[in-house]
Amino acid sequence: MRLLVSFQALGDWAYDLKYHHKLQGFLYRLLERTVYSGLHDRRGYKFFCFTNLFPPKDAKTGEVRRFLVSSPNVNFIQVLEDKIRKIDAAHIGDVAFRMVDVMKLEPRVEERCSLVSGTPIVVRDISFQSD
Repeated sequence: MRLLVSFQALGDWAYDLKYHHKLQGFLYRLLERTVYSGLHDRRGYKFFCFTNLFPPKDAKTGEVRRFLVSSPNVNFIQVLEDKIRKIDAAHIGDVAFRMVDVMKLEPRVEERCSLVSGTPIVVRDISFQSD
């Protein structure tokens, strides 16, 4: 399950290749006071990921930027969607924006398909137990 989050720049800003931790902080702040509030401090994989902002270029006031959040946990996505829908305006780091839209996406994977990723993918076989 995925969320496509769209927001509009409330001022001009330069695209920062190191903003990723700021976007991560924004998402974890949304999870405060939810059943996922302790997720950040949990050891191991968090079972959610998010994309870079796109398109990856400087923004002018009024331009729209987007990012995706993905998780196999449907409840996690629902909680995050509910929190995002309550936002009118916010900041990711020093960047002010107005929320435009959040859309739930349910990608379908056929039996035979190709997956393409710009970042690493980790696959674990949970049926295998080792001592």
